[in-house]
Amino acid sequence: MASEASDEGEKSCQTPDKNVGQCVHFSGCKFVLRQYAMYKEHMPPVIMRFLQRSRCRPKVDGYHLCCELKDIIPASANSKLK
Repeated sequence: MASEASDEGEKSCQTPDKNVGQCVHFSGCKFVLRQYAMYKEHMPPVIMRFLQRSRCRPKVDGYHLCCELKDIIPASANSKLK
């Protein structure tokens, strides 16, 4: 499931939907940002469970999840958010 980690700790992973993804901070994943923009604090339980199952790093490292490759925001575009 996981491969070698890069300098930023990103690694390949499998999403709960069995798609290939990469372990990234939640702010680097378009899927998460779209869901938050749509629901804010009222996210449906099914989406919350999906995000919880997507976690790919310990909580102390921040909220990292397995983001499908097509939804990853390039690091250069995401650097202002971290």
